Amino acid sequence: MGWITFHETRTAKEYFTDTFKQDPNYELVDIAIVNFRTAYLAVKDVRKGYVCCLVYLLHRAPKSYHNFGYKSMSEFAGPGVDDCPKRIIDKLTSLDEINKLDPEFGDTSMEWAKDWRQRVLENINKKKVIKKGGIIKTKKPLQFTSGESFQYFKKEGRKTFAIINFGLDSERYVQVRISNLKHIEHEII
Repeated sequence: MGWITFHETRTAKEYFTDTFKQDPNYELVDIAIVNFRTAYLAVKDVRKGYVCCLVYLLHRAPKSYHNFGYKSMSEFAGPGVDDCPKRIIDKLTSLDEINKLDPEFGDTSMEWAKDWRQRVLENINKKKVIKKGGIIKTKKPLQFTSGESFQYFKKEGRKTFAIINFGLDSERYVQVRISNLKHIEHEII
């Protein structure tokens, strides 16, 4: 499917809110615009009674007459973007319930939606804020340019410290810099 572009003076949020007000079959439950590039809409199918996610890729071209554009898809198409906020995911009906209420989706669409929701939840978990004093354990030890490897780290504000001899009486800390921790498999302990 392609892009739809047109002239629009309202914000994306206003546009989608007004659009769904005009359709009696659907109710807009919530909307989140992420980085001005993606809109995630929790939409209720009033006739069938479930809430699913619609994803809109957004395009703005302020100097063009056709200044607003979007490409739409539902979670059942397995969108490639997966930075949907938790507040939207929390409002969606479970896929098992949707399958009972609307069996027309089929197994493939349900699998795509399941995979998409799983990717979104993984991204949400990666974004969890590590509180001051929080301990991080990476899946594998990280190799630093000094040649040393560490697996346990402690956050103190914006600083990160590697923990030497974690859990022992001789535990020590060394300040390190870790770039893109969200792309490194880890857990907060």
